[in-house]
Amino acid sequence: MAKLSNICINLIEERLADLDQAQAFESDETIHQLRVLTKQLRAAWHLVQPVCGKKTAKQRRVALRKLSAMLAESRDQSVQHALREKFYLDHPEVSKESLNALFISSSPDSSHTKSASIANIRQALETESAAWSKVRLGDDERFTLRCRWRHSQKQAKARTLETIKSNDPELWHSWRKAIKRLRYQREFLAEINPRKLGKKDLRIRRLGTRLGDHNDLAVFSRQLDSATLGNVELNHLKKIVAVKNREIKRNCRRLGRKLFGK
Repeated sequence: MAKLSNICINLIEERLADLDQAQAFESDETIHQLRVLTKQLRAAWHLVQPVCGKKTAKQRRVALRKLSAMLAESRDQSVQHALREKFYLDHPEVSKESLNALFISSSPDSSHTKSASIANIRQALETESAAWSKVRLGDDERFTLRCRWRHSQKQAKARTLETIKSNDPELWHSWRKAIKRLRYQREFLAEINPRKLGKKDLRIRRLGTRLGDHNDLAVFSRQLDSATLGNVELNHLKKIVAVKNREIKRNCRRLGRKLFGK
């Protein structure tokens, strides 16, 4: 049976290897995988909290949030750039110049990431790896982790049932985080006690993706609110976004009900 600490250390080593590649931060995929890693590890620290202690788990999650923040600007601009391009392809009646005007730059800017430096990222990952090397779950690892996973599942269910009845953006943001944590924890458990991911796992992953789409669209919508385009084109874009947003929310609510009931 694989140990959670070993799994996390291996994930970190994979990302450290990515940083050895030339022009590592020029790759959107590298930045994306690094940010995914921070979320996976935060979910893992939630799992081991009863063993390592609340204080240590919280310290590590705070450190990982800081690491994620180093990468956030470049990744977020990349996502918005891709979303803008998709809007242009789906709605050619909207000029590309108008869509470009919604953004400070017409292409992703990695300057924020570069200012953090590869050395800083590497040091943060090496510190994280050292922290995981000290985690000792013992013979009852599977039982401990499953108890914590059940706690995350209860939280995700509560968030789901609360949010599907609401349009509050804060609730939707919290729902997305709860589902993402649940997904990564289930994937860890599936690797520790080898099994194939089932229908429920796929639905959780799908829901997480759609909630991510909703978040990206919310950012795009805020760009529209501060835009200086002509009224006709701006109103058209806002209508497109509103229709797409309703579609995504319906899909999220349907997936949430399938997972956790009404």
